[in-house]
Amino acid sequence: MKKFLCAVVSMVFIFVFSGCSNNYSGKKYDIQKTGTEIVAQIESASHMTQVNDDILMSFYGIDKADVNDYFALISTDSTKQDEVIIAEAKDSQSFEKIKEKIQTRYDSKYAQTKDYLPEEAKLIEECKIETDGNYVWMFISADAEKMKEILLSTAE
Repeated sequence: MKKFLCAVVSMVFIFVFSGCSNNYSGKKYDIQKTGTEIVAQIESASHMTQVNDDILMSFYGIDKADVNDYFALISTDSTKQDEVIIAEAKDSQSFEKIKEKIQTRYDSKYAQTKDYLPEEAKLIEECKIETDGNYVWMFISADAEKMKEILLSTAE
């Protein structure tokens, strides 16, 4: 009976910890297609500026050497906090750096707007940074859910 109980407990631990250890779906996302679709389908995104390598470094502190691919948009209207970034890290070490840099950007945007632009701060609060494997994304927009749907639709 003890052996049977030990076997059952062991199996439970294996299933529980294997489920917790990896939240990666194994999907590959087409980042450039996602960006194109977001700009085409979402009105506010069509008025945003696409981020280049220099802006990626200056706004986020993300080194292009840490990413396989990325797409980002920033609002050119200082009263709007809309922002889009999707990045695929080269490896797990780069992933942690990129995720931290995007979190820092998110926190900074919130801190800058919470007293000055409370409606925009509320919008930022409602949005979040998400990950899947080596992919990290942040959609700060009233259309964040639609943007996420577009990204997920490009998964292979």
